[in-house]
Amino acid sequence: MASGTDYSKVATFLDTNLFSGSAETFRTAMGAYWDIGSSSAEGEILQFAEGQSAFFVDYLDRVYNLTFNTYMENAKGNMETTVKLETSEDVLAPAYRIPVRITGDASKIQNDKEWKAIVLGREYGDNSHSGLYSAGTFQSTPFRFYVPYPKQETKLLANSTAPEPEQQIEISYNYQAYLEEYENYISTLGDEVLIPNLYFFEIFKGQKDNLNDVDGDGVITFEVDPNIAAFGSLGVLTDEELSQLYDPEVTSVLPPYQITLDDLTTNTTTTLPNSTEYSDKSFHMRNYLSGTYVQTPMPPSPAATVPNILRNIFFDEVVFETGQLLENMQEDKSKFPYFIKINFPLDVFTSLGGATPGRFKTAIVDNNFSQKFMKTLKEAFLEETPVAPIENIAMIKGLEYDAVSNNLVKGVRTAQPAAVKSIDLLEMLTNCYNNYNSETANCYFMGETTDAREASMSDDSSRRYENTINSINTLNYLDKVLQVYLTKGSVATVAMEEILLAAEDTSVQVQQSMETVAYRIEKLGGPPVSDNFAQPALQNYWFFNGATYPDNILNFYDSQVKYGTDYTYKVYAYVAVVGQKYEYSDLRLTRQIGVYEDSAKKQVNQCLEFYDPNTELPVSQLYDTQATLDTYASILPLGTDAQYVGPEHYLADFYLTWSPTVKIMEVPIYSKTLQVLDNPCSNVDVIPYQVLNDSQKVGFVLNYEFFVQNSFPYTMSPAETQLKIDYQHANDFIPGEQITQDSVSKARYIEVYRMNTKPSSMGDFSQHLHSRIDLRLPNTKDVDNIANFVDTIPTNKTFYYLFRILNEHRIPSHISEIYETTLVNDGSYKYATFNTLFQEDLQEDLFTEPTKAFKKLMHLRPNAAQLTFATADVDFGESAATQVGELAVGTADDLIWGKTFKIRLTSKKTGKKIDLNITYNLENDI
Repeated sequence: MASGTDYSKVATFLDTNLFSGSAETFRTAMGAYWDIGSSSAEGEILQFAEGQSAFFVDYLDRVYNLTFNTYMENAKGNMETTVKLETSEDVLAPAYRIPVRITGDASKIQNDKEWKAIVLGREYGDNSHSGLYSAGTFQSTPFRFYVPYPKQETKLLANSTAPEPEQQIEISYNYQAYLEEYENYISTLGDEVLIPNLYFFEIFKGQKDNLNDVDGDGVITFEVDPNIAAFGSLGVLTDEELSQLYDPEVTSVLPPYQITLDDLTTNTTTTLPNSTEYSDKSFHMRNYLSGTYVQTPMPPSPAATVPNILRNIFFDEVVFETGQLLENMQEDKSKFPYFIKINFPLDVFTSLGGATPGRFKTAIVDNNFSQKFMKTLKEAFLEETPVAPIENIAMIKGLEYDAVSNNLVKGVRTAQPAAVKSIDLLEMLTNCYNNYNSETANCYFMGETTDAREASMSDDSSRRYENTINSINTLNYLDKVLQVYLTKGSVATVAMEEILLAAEDTSVQVQQSMETVAYRIEKLGGPPVSDNFAQPALQNYWFFNGATYPDNILNFYDSQVKYGTDYTYKVYAYVAVVGQKYEYSDLRLTRQIGVYEDSAKKQVNQCLEFYDPNTELPVSQLYDTQATLDTYASILPLGTDAQYVGPEHYLADFYLTWSPTVKIMEVPIYSKTLQVLDNPCSNVDVIPYQVLNDSQKVGFVLNYEFFVQNSFPYTMSPAETQLKIDYQHANDFIPGEQITQDSVSKARYIEVYRMNTKPSSMGDFSQHLHSRIDLRLPNTKDVDNIANFVDTIPTNKTFYYLFRILNEHRIPSHISEIYETTLVNDGSYKYATFNTLFQEDLQEDLFTEPTKAFKKLMHLRPNAAQLTFATADVDFGESAATQVGELAVGTADDLIWGKTFKIRLTSKKTGKKIDLNITYNLENDI
């Protein structure tokens, strides 16, 4: 699997108790902690123990490289006395208890009282100690997740010197056809789930393509939920008609979309494309949406049922088995007028419990459990049933990625707190086993009806056996993961250091300790429903990651949206992560009760007694009781397991109890708010003219030009500025990117702006709308591509005209040039003048005379200061031949010689212009 910021963003999640300064003081004392460093070049950096490596050599050899607390000489767990604890029958995960001993550094500790303050984190004398031990239960669920780059960021990187990242996520839209009746009708609906879903028509098509009368009884094996069928047919279409809505129609009428050679029929004689016969791919769908759907009331049954079941839509592995639902959707989506599109790469590399990717998902599918699994996952994370309580794990999220700043690519690192939602997978599966009946019905499995899908929705115990056996078989697989893989079959292989160092390097065996099992797309919209102004969730789409998606890319399309309405889509991954829960308990400290001098070994040993720091009463040591008694039996003939003899001055014993965990973490991947919008129109071509009579009318022929790529049009109001922002955001535009597609809806209106004073900017026209021309032909949906605007104006007064086109959605085109128009009355006849102004012509230079009137003759002559000889450098005492080079022409500060001047002549009668470029050169004939 590729990695690195040129592949994807890298997100590292670490529990907050893994960091120094947390309540988990023993981890910090052991030097097995994380912290957040800083780099002036990259930002905040997650680092283990201030950048140290946890091991001298290989992990499996357990040669540790830990920097202990300054008051600690050593800390170790007794692996030989580790015991497996008894657990209740409903607890699947094993639990182990390891005795741990800390040895204090006698050279730095004054006495037993200070040792107690050091261990418990109290003040002693002038020193305040952070503590070596803290009782409590903690968890460690670190993992690393590769997050795709948003489409806009990939464009910026691809436009720079950096390579384009492989992993990309896109949330955008396709607007392909304008259906007026359809858009107007669904804008009145109170619930988006009542809008047609483009996948349903693929199901109906699949039903037709997969008729399979195996028994010869006329019954098809491809069955569709009757509510969905009624929702599509509206009670007026037959199954056959419903299944043909994605079929093309041969017609002589040009389809209302950009055609290609594939849209032309083929002459059976010449085998050449017919130029006047078309295969209209969206003919039936357009007629259905604009006719049948908007004109036919929803039947009572689907009207009552569909809004509930479509709140959650599941895509399991079955959508690929019959009907090729998702594969065919790649082509048939072009037949729907518009939709939101979401695509991102799937995680197919990670594995829970083995080197082969996707082991856990394979086990789910093999046990026919994916439907029950997905439905229970939905109920858990949406908190619909108490199947498994949500736990918000406080974590630090470290993110590494590349970004473009000032056209330079820079590596960025951040570390921010994150509350990650999670559930206990073992508890979830156990509840699936115990609760075999469905408790919710607000969901629908996309595609045909199958036994496994029906079993997951059964609420009458009729499918108890299937649900129970599928649950227990999946639990058995997870039990093998916990019993065999994690502990490798031997309790003695689990050292205390390994428990603390499980999070040292999240890339070590990361693919075998986590697995992405599902994805969710949450769709929010509508007015806020709470005090924090959050939009309500309209629908959730759940995708099982065990299906074989084409190219391992999830492509999803949502047609249940209204035009021009904001929707927020949030994408989540559900990752099963192996971690551990551990607890520190039963602390006991030592106090000195005597000294024993071992003359044989020439060694002075300390006689210590273990005591409970809360009660001060003697208690048994934990680390190696019997071995200590056996060794010093002759010294302490009446001693108990509370006494200890040895060279150490200060000891602390406690239990470390740990158990493996498997949690499903909800990982946010990306969120985006957008709306479906049409493209701006092409430009308008303007031809001015005068009505040649005494009516004092001027006219403008207005033509709709062919589309050319361009930037977003000039905006003339705050609403249009917001429209520009929404359009560019929805389409992931980067600075300088141009619009490459013409308006889908037709050019409907021409706006005429008129001012009687010269504007200082194009924006001055925004409050001067003079006329709006509707291009639609009477009693049709067709529009004219040319219009003629005539206006009556007084003579000898100048007016300024501006034109633009609006499409059916009133999205503007680029504005035209400004036409400075005057109807001149010179006393003998009237004539119009038209002068074209651009944005740069509106900014007048101060203290200049830009125009000068004249009649027939024009004489350009330099000023006298340009022609006067400058003799300041001439020595008149010398001969003229020697001084001619010192003579200069012109005494002005700014000389004209060698410079070019532009003079524009404009006819008052015709408005025609001519530019003269005049260069003044100084010639020397001497």
